[in-house]
Amino acid sequence: MSGARGRCMVCGRERELSGGMCEECKAKIREEAVGKQKRIKDEAEKELRKKGVPPDKS
Repeated sequence: MSGARGRCMVCGRERELSGGMCEECKAKIREEAVGKQKRIKDEAEKELRKKGVPPDKS
């Protein structure tokens, strides 16, 4: 993906940008979001098990 060259809004490095962020920062943010979603899902399933409701495995 060749975007405009400039400074990344996240890390501040001079890079090829796509949407104001470099691809490395986009990947890190995406990984953090996926990890947070997994933690939320795991915590919700744990609470369901405490209440005696089997969580759906999908």
